[in-house]
This record gives sequence, structure tokens and C-alpha cells, in this order.
Amino acid sequence: MGYRNYLGSLPKKEYNKIKRMTLQELYAFKNEEWSDDPNNMDGYVGVYDVAYNEHYELGKYVDQFPKKFFKTVFKNKETQKHFTDEHDFYVVEKEFLAELIKYYTTKIQTYYKNMLEPFFEGTESKAGFMKTKDTPMTQEEISGVYKLIDHVRSMAMEWGVAGWFEDQRPYNMDKPDGDLISSWKYEYSIFNLVILYHTFDWKKNVMIYYGY
Repeated sequence: MGYRNYLGSLPKKEYNKIKRMTLQELYAFKNEEWSDDPNNMDGYVGVYDVAYNEHYELGKYVDQFPKKFFKTVFKNKETQKHFTDEHDFYVVEKEFLAELIKYYTTKIQTYYKNMLEPFFEGTESKAGFMKTKDTPMTQEEISGVYKLIDHVRSMAMEWGVAGWFEDQRPYNMDKPDGDLISSWKYEYSIFNLVILYHTFDWKKNVMIYYGY
């Protein structure tokens, strides 16, 4: 499956209880067996055990974000280091969600801009074959048409069209408490982030950006 990044949360009341804990105290709080020998540890507390309410999976290959958006989860330096030695594990605020939505928006804009580039300059058509049927297509335009066809095919697959994944839909009807959008495409999944931005209760919960 590989390393993936997520947005999760836990209640603020619980966070205030654990944020200054040593690692041993955290294990006791989570009812996990502790040993002073790390090679003989039967219990385990992962990043997903702390931020146990999962809200959104960003998936693999996530770009780096400015450090100003990240705050340490634990005030105890050794506890924090235990988790961040191999994982992303930071408290994030509403501003980070806004940055993430902006990041997705830029990805989408760039994708469509590049796809339209062989045919348009701004709002004006620059492709000769679009102005007169007697103008032959350039190699760049032919490649661009193939990219457009591939895009339409990919979007059609999201809707179970033409025999591809007939049960596939970009929305989720089975999990009313989960993501409304089931598609991995930026064009669709961005709406899960927008919904989370507006509905997450920041006063009662703490959001954590983590990876494993």
C-alpha cells in the first residue's frame, strides 16, 4: 500500500489530556503494554491511534507544505520525536485546509490549461483547423486531441460508462458519515475538503495531519 497522508482528529478534551504525556504515559492511556526495551514492545500506539477519527486520505506523492502550517502534537519533545522520526504528525488549523484546497485548485487549473494550450491562447482559438476545415492539424494539435480523448475516457470511467467499471461512481451513497466523494480525481475530491473546511468543529476538536 505504501506511505500515505491523512487528515484526522480527536476531541480537544482528550487532546488536552495527552499533549504533555511521556510516551509511557500515552501507552498507559491507550491501554497498550509498555516495555523499556523497544525491541521487546508488545503494545503499539500509531499516529492513527492518536488521530483516530479519519476525515480525508490525501494518498501518495503529496507535495511538501510550508512548515508554518504545522504545530507539534505533543509538548513532550521525546514523545513528539518518537512519532515524527518516521511519520508526518502535526496539528493543523483551518488555514492549512484553505492552503490544501488552494493546492488542489492550482493542480486542476494547470492540468486543464496544459490540455487546452495547443488549441487556445487565452480565450482565442489559435488552432488553424478550428478556424477552417482546410487547415491541416499540426503534430502538437494531434497530440493534444489524443490527450483530450484520453481525458474524456478517464472521466467516463468515473461514471461507469461504456463497459468500464460499470458500478463506478464518483460519489458515495453507502457511508453517510464518510466522504461524499469517492473519486481520487482532484476535480471531485476537492469538494470533500471544501465540505470538511465548512463543517469541522474547530472549537471541540483538534485536526492532525499525519502519514504512515
